[in-house]
Amino acid sequence: MIQLIDSHCHLDFACFDTDRAALIHRLQQTGMTGVVAPGVSFDNWPSVLALAAEHSMVYAALGIHPCFIEPFNHQINNQPHHQTNNQTHQQANKQHLDELAALIKVHRGTIVAIGECGLDFVVADNEEKRRVQLDFFTAQLAMAKQFQLPVI
Repeated sequence: MIQLIDSHCHLDFACFDTDRAALIHRLQQTGMTGVVAPGVSFDNWPSVLALAAEHSMVYAALGIHPCFIEPFNHQINNQPHHQTNNQTHQQANKQHLDELAALIKVHRGTIVAIGECGLDFVVADNEEKRRVQLDFFTAQLAMAKQFQLPVI
């Protein structure tokens, strides 16, 4: 029998809050054997991990999408951007990468990939922003190599 796995489904997003459990049940009934739920930011990693802990068919992938790298995340979410300096953003980004590594060590087996990460040069409209994204993506690739995990 063929095993079907959805390799990229944001089941933790709010749009699924009203019927998440029913949706997962329907997936199981149709023969789906697994779902990889990618985390896109430091803020949603706990909900992705909780979802994986609650449902045996859900696996976590944790990473930081380029839209959620400081200072981009305030601009993307139309939130007021608090005036902070570049050093503050670098410290926040480093803390998030350190936390990602720590979570992978603790939740080995539940976390099956690094992601969702990558490059989004639509958001990075100048060379400095592109460099920040590239540095961040490179760090996540190195982490994937270190922990022998695929990248989403």
